[in-house]
Amino acid sequence: MKDNSIYVIIPVYNAEKYIARTLDSLIQQTEQNWFCFLCDDGSTDHTLRIISEYAEEDRRFFVFHQENKGVGATLNRLLDKIPDSAQYVAILDADDVIHPQMYEILKENLIETQADVAECFVTSMQNEKPIIDLQRFKKGDYKTTSVVNPFKIIFEKKDNPYSYSWFLKINKLYRWDKIKSLKFDESLPYEEDYFYNTQLHYFIRSKVVVELPLYYYRKHNESVTGNVHWKKYQEAGARRIELSYNWFVKENRIPAKLESIFNIILAQDAFRMIVLKPLRRSRHSPQWVSKRQQFFKEAQNLMRHLFEINALKEEYFTFYQRLVLRCLDKGFYRLTLMLLLLK
Repeated sequence: MKDNSIYVIIPVYNAEKYIARTLDSLIQQTEQNWFCFLCDDGSTDHTLRIISEYAEEDRRFFVFHQENKGVGATLNRLLDKIPDSAQYVAILDADDVIHPQMYEILKENLIETQADVAECFVTSMQNEKPIIDLQRFKKGDYKTTSVVNPFKIIFEKKDNPYSYSWFLKINKLYRWDKIKSLKFDESLPYEEDYFYNTQLHYFIRSKVVVELPLYYYRKHNESVTGNVHWKKYQEAGARRIELSYNWFVKENRIPAKLESIFNIILAQDAFRMIVLKPLRRSRHSPQWVSKRQQFFKEAQNLMRHLFEINALKEEYFTFYQRLVLRCLDKGFYRLTLMLLLLK
């Protein structure tokens, strides 16, 4: 017998400042038929105590604990806890909040359209306004778009509103039978959802997009994205490019007419994660002077590796990017930085 509940999974690490607000926004859902599995990934603060207290008060919460293994391993452990009878699964970050109607609206549209995935828009949290006070929506208050062959979204222009949030894991309601065979790559400490959802979009036949910002993410220095270890970020970028190349290109999963566009995407992501973002951001670090040689050398080695295995090809970079990469490859680090700071 199929279980009509929504199973929400939350990986948690050192989230004592925010987790209560996150769980309160789940408790306040108009869709009350849910269970929540939380896994504390070796927190060193009071996170485990807080989530355990919630589990004592509300039996829909189930808490697990493990030594620190990273977000990918934690997500996979939580996915393994979901029963085979489940129909709907959602993922929530431990420092974000959701609109009171998020799961009601996503589930309603998922059932109505018979899609494999329902997703909503996301927005940053502007203030600490109580979630319960947010505007309520009726069916006619918002638009929805059904997307057939969602894999094509990856290749659409960035100005298409449906092409922005496809790679996020947290703004969706998944049909369990469509994702139960997929796992997060545990070697990716950053942007682990990008490769996961690229694979997902390859397998699913349709999804429905609800044009409402029902998911609110919080930017702060303690988050994974706010407290970035830039060398690991570079390594994660290279790892994700290699995974995508091996899984999609080498295994011939990309239609021939789309392969050049996919290669452009790989090139742009590699430049962003390995070169542009780390080297721009790291210069604000107190250790920049002593560490900059290491950052440039790491970027140089990672890009060389990706070119050597044919995951990247020069023709898929812009002229500006090729100029930066040539300076980097020659070891002209000061000139490389000057070029990066021009944009």
